[in-house]
Amino acid sequence: MSHLITADAKFKVAAVANLATAGGWTPVEIDATGFDRACFVVQRGSQTGATKNTLRTSLYHAGTTAGTYALASGTLGTMANTTSNKAYQLEFSVNATKPFLKLYGTGGGTGTSTMACAAVAILYRGSRALPPTQDVTVKLA
Repeated sequence: MSHLITADAKFKVAAVANLATAGGWTPVEIDATGFDRACFVVQRGSQTGATKNTLRTSLYHAGTTAGTYALASGTLGTMANTTSNKAYQLEFSVNATKPFLKLYGTGGGTGTSTMACAAVAILYRGSRALPPTQDVTVKLA
């Protein structure tokens, strides 16, 4: 049988938005309990017009679900305003005492149009230990 990535990692939608300049997306809470690494794949769509928006990201974490979230140190990122239809990856270690994660995204710059954005969290164990099970069981025919 083939080895499937879903045997080693958990995939969760982290955000979906149509951002304008200075607009932000509402992040989805990600429970990273049992994992020690999180990779957020952030994608931005195309923008029309001569000026484009930047996309700024920041990771917040908390010790409990719906808890008090604080900025995780060293987690700020910016995607330049010259890129359209691009994806980039943000890799973070998961603090075992604060496993609940939210990735915030904000549009910035001088863009004149909105941009479609999305983020997916890929949770895994960088220590190579087996991960917890998926939320949904997938079987191949």
